[in-house]
Amino acid sequence: MTPRPNPAPNAQSRVMRAEDAAASFDPLRPRLIRMAYRMLGSVADAEDVVQDAFLRWLDVDRCAVREPALG
Repeated sequence: MTPRPNPAPNAQSRVMRAEDAAASFDPLRPRLIRMAYRMLGSVADAEDVVQDAFLRWLDVDRCAVREPALG
């Protein structure tokens, strides 16, 4: 019987990528919420839209993005 690979390194890698994503996204969050609020007129909707954007940001190849604030 062959040993199964340990899933922990992959999970740890996902956590590190999520932390990197948050580190680059979080400073922009207040600005994004203000912009979304001006468009939507609701704080709750603005926060939801920005959270959706963050979830999409988790899947982006951030090495390919030169300036996250402009993207």
